[in-house]
Amino acid sequence: MTLRLEDLSHDERLALVAALRLVVQRDGRVSSPEAGALQTIAVRLGSSIFWRTMSESQANSSDEDSLLHEAQSVQRDAVRQFVYDCAREVAEADGIDPREADLIERLRLAWGLAPT
Repeated sequence: MTLRLEDLSHDERLALVAALRLVVQRDGRVSSPEAGALQTIAVRLGSSIFWRTMSESQANSSDEDSLLHEAQSVQRDAVRQFVYDCAREVAEADGIDPREADLIERLRLAWGLAPT
């Protein structure tokens, strides 16, 4: 099943973009490959909704603890896996930094997802 942002609740959208923002910021810079991966995800999911949600998430200034708190509101397993896969995709765009790997692992554990 391919999800689009319209398929996600507001809280699920916020969890998705918060995870992506934190992965990108985790190593202290937004690389060109990461920016490209974000753009690819935005196009695939619906650009206008994606960037609008990203702007809203920026206004709420997420940190790792906030993300993990938001993650608890995501109850659907398919959405959990979807958010995790998107975060991993962005992190892998320029090679996963240990700080990114730690964040992704914490998200995986919070949701009880199988190791990849």
